This record gives sequence, C-alpha cells and structure tokens, in this order.
Amino acid sequence: MNKVYKYSSFDEDVVITSGQDYQLPEDYRHIRDGWWERLWSAIVYGFFSLVARIWLRWGLHARFVGRKKLLRVPQDKGFFVYGNHTQEFGDPMIALALGFRPVQRRMRALCAPSNLGVPVIGPLIPYLGGLPIAPGREGLQKTEDAVSWCCKKGQPIVIFPEAHVWPWYTGIRPFSSASFHYPVRENLPVFAMTVTYQKRRRGPRPQTTIYIDGPWLPDPVLPQREQKKKLCDTVRLSMELRAENSTCAYADYLKEE
Repeated sequence: MNKVYKYSSFDEDVVITSGQDYQLPEDYRHIRDGWWERLWSAIVYGFFSLVARIWLRWGLHARFVGRKKLLRVPQDKGFFVYGNHTQEFGDPMIALALGFRPVQRRMRALCAPSNLGVPVIGPLIPYLGGLPIAPGREGLQKTEDAVSWCCKKGQPIVIFPEAHVWPWYTGIRPFSSASFHYPVRENLPVFAMTVTYQKRRRGPRPQTTIYIDGPWLPDPVLPQREQKKKLCDTVRLSMELRAENSTCAYADYLKEE
C-alpha cells in the first residue's frame, strides 16, 4: 500500500527531520579550501560517489536520459541544474551522479540549513558539495559569493526550486523565479532535471528515469527580472512535460481543506 501524505499547500514540509530547526553559525564558511579540508572533502566525496552509484542502481533502479547534454558546457565553466525534489536521500545521490562519466565534474547543490542538522550525514554536507542558503542579507551575500566561486572553478550547481522534499511525488509543484537569479547573475546555462517513476515488472519499487533537458541561456536583451522569469517558465514547462512519463505512484498526497 502507498504511503499517504497530507498537505494544505504546496509550500510546506511533509517530512520533518530531527535537525529541522538547525541554524547556521554566524562564522559559517561555505568554501572549505584549507589543505586538510580539501583532503577530507576528497575522501568523503569519493566515498559517497561510490554510495551514489550503488544507491541509484539498486535503490532507485535509476537511469539517465540526456546526461551527455551536460558535455556541451566547457570544462572551465559552471552551469545550473534545476530538478524536482522527490527523494530525501536519493536527490543528493542523484546530484553526485551527475558528475559521473562522461562529465567528471565535482557537483555542488544549494540546500536548506536544516540539512546540516541531520545526524551523522549533516556535518559531512559541506564536504559533499552542499551550499546551505544562509538567512539575512549578509548571509545571502555569502551564499552568492560561494556560488560565484564555484562557477569560476567550473563546478556545476544543482538547485531544487520546489524547496521542500515530497517523497515519490510525480507532479511538478509551483516554484518561483527567485532561484534563477544565480544563472542570470553569472550568465551561465541552465538545465532541467526531471525525476520520473515507472512500474517495474518485478519488485515493489518503481524504476526511476531521470531526464536532462537544455541548455538554455539567459536572454541579455531582457531586463534581469524578465530573464529570470523566462528561464523559470522554460524549465517548468520542460519538467511538466517530462513528468507525464511517470506511470505509477509510490505515495499518495491528499490535500486537507
């Protein structure tokens, strides 16, 4: 039987973690570039890259369609990938998997500060490429500086514009153009990543098919606000069309009046 989640609006959490109220310290550093931090990051990133391969193969039964499109971006330039948020553990693993062959890049991902409060794996997130969005004007500026640093290093950044994880959700929830500020600011290409689910002949869990579409570039002719909106609308349309390829539901969502 499918698990049932109840919600009153799309802009809410249906999964509550033990670190939900975690707050970033004022001296938090997004970029860990000390020699020992780089070494520890290489070890952690390498280990979880292996975990990601195993989890995608045996946990999600996943396959990519269109991942080679990421090769269109030169190795010395970053890019942005916008995806639907449907897996608590699987989405970070998918983000790591985007850097597998033939791409071979270190992936980054914007995330909520609450992720760092998750037991065991939370403290490792900075070394896995996580970039928590710091609150306040000063915090947002630090986040933007970190994003710019990663882009200059040619490190792609994954963003989940729906913000909240809804496990196994097969639709595309509404999201704003706010997060598209980054590619417009950096003048870098954007890709859409849509996770879909199909029924398997054997086994209780569905097959996961992950579609990569794009790239799309900001339109410099338009004002920045219109550039963000155009990118947002393009990505949303692509994701909605790909979401139609989901043929089964592993969870049911009931809206409360």
